[in-house]
Amino acid sequence: MAKKTFLNLPKERQKTFLDRAYREFTLNSYDDASISAILKDLGMAKGSFYQYFDNKRALFDYLTEQVYATKVQYILSVKRENYENFWAYSRAMYEHGLDFDREHPLKSNFAYRLNENMDSPSVRETFVQWQKQGFETIKQMVKAEVDAGLFRDDIPLDSVALFYMNIGRQLVDQLRMTNLEDFNERIEAGRPLLADGNEELLFRLIDNNFALLSAALDKK
Repeated sequence: MAKKTFLNLPKERQKTFLDRAYREFTLNSYDDASISAILKDLGMAKGSFYQYFDNKRALFDYLTEQVYATKVQYILSVKRENYENFWAYSRAMYEHGLDFDREHPLKSNFAYRLNENMDSPSVRETFVQWQKQGFETIKQMVKAEVDAGLFRDDIPLDSVALFYMNIGRQLVDQLRMTNLEDFNERIEAGRPLLADGNEELLFRLIDNNFALLSAALDKK
C-alpha cells in the first residue's frame, strides 16, 4: 500500500514515479527489479522511497492494484443488457480491453509480465489472488447465462469459467504463432501489446474461439 506521503504528491509526480516503476517490474523479474535503479533514474534519494512505500513488495502490490482497478473500469463500462447475446457482450469487453492496452501501454505490459513475475514465491500470493478474482467474476457471468436459460446447465460452472478464462491467456500465444509477433520488442519500446496493428487478426481469433464455445454452451 502507498503511504499518505506518496498519495499527497501532485498527480504528475506520482505518474512519473509509477511509470518508471512499471517499466522496472516489466523488464525484470520481481526478484531482479531494483528500487535503486528506479531512484537513480528519477534522481531521488533512497530515503524518499521509504516515505512513499514500506518496501519493494508494497510498491509491487500497489502497482498490481492500480493495473487491476484501471482495467476493471474499462470492462465494467460494458453492460450485458446492451447486447443480444453473451458472445457479443464478451467481444465488446475485449474491445474495451484493447482500449486499455492502447491508452495504458505500461500497465498493459506490466499485466502481461505478471505471469512470469509470479514464478517468484515472494509474490505468488498476489498473482493467485488476482486469478481467483478474475475466475469468480467469470463464473458469475456464466451463471447468469445459465439462470436466464441461455446456456446449458449440465456443464459445471467451474469448467466453463476456466475454459473461458484460458481463451484470454491463449490469445497472445495464438498471435505469436499466427503472426510471428515479437512481443518482447513491443514491451522493450513501451508500446501497446495488442492494439497496434494486431486488431484485425486478434478479433478474427476471438470470433473463432467464441464460435467453438457458443456451439458447446448455447442452449438450443
